[in-house]
Amino acid sequence: MGMNLDAQIAAVRLAWSIDPDARRELTPDEQATLRGFMGWGQLAAAFAPTPEGKWADYATELEDAMPAEAFFEASTQVDTSFYTPAAVTDAVYSLLASVGFTGGRAFEPGCGAGAFMSAAPASMRIDWTGIDIDPTATRIAKLLHPTADIITGRLEKNEVRDGTFDVAIGNVPFSSSTVYDQQGRSGALHNYFILRAAEAVRPGGYVVLVTSRHTLDAGGGLLTRSREFDGMVFEGAVR
Repeated sequence: MGMNLDAQIAAVRLAWSIDPDARRELTPDEQATLRGFMGWGQLAAAFAPTPEGKWADYATELEDAMPAEAFFEASTQVDTSFYTPAAVTDAVYSLLASVGFTGGRAFEPGCGAGAFMSAAPASMRIDWTGIDIDPTATRIAKLLHPTADIITGRLEKNEVRDGTFDVAIGNVPFSSSTVYDQQGRSGALHNYFILRAAEAVRPGGYVVLVTSRHTLDAGGGLLTRSREFDGMVFEGAVR
């Protein structure tokens, strides 16, 4: 088995063997193992209806390592669940530092296992709130960041108090599928996440997110929706 995939499965197995509510201090080795989780995209073939070859072995290991409900949820996330590399998280924090951000309340929609939380500079004192649909990813995030408020569930099914965060940071899931919620908000999955992030941030705060190129390419995408927010200014993007 490949080293990265071995690390993935080791992280999953460890995550489901520790109770996040016990709030015991993790050993350095346990922290390193949990940070080996990189999302389900690399393991997509293991979630096929009938996995073949080595993927059948991966599927068996995963089924043994996690509850059936979590395995099923993971199988629905393989198209959008990919880790955020350090080069990206570092660039986001460099950008925030350049505008004078030194800490505050941060919201991470689609937080996964907490890559941005783990990468936050020690000099920034951040109070985190994150949400993600995947119970394995949020379990890892809770274990690595026990003081953070981590919500497991669909963003469209959960309300986050608007206008209360100093910054929204993250790597939102990309999909052309349209998301709707009971408040009448809707949009392609990535654009919906950006919309919710913008609503969550206070006036004068920052929204710094990784998203699909289609957010800018679409004729009625982010730039059009941004005009709905009084005082919201689109500062720029990097392709």
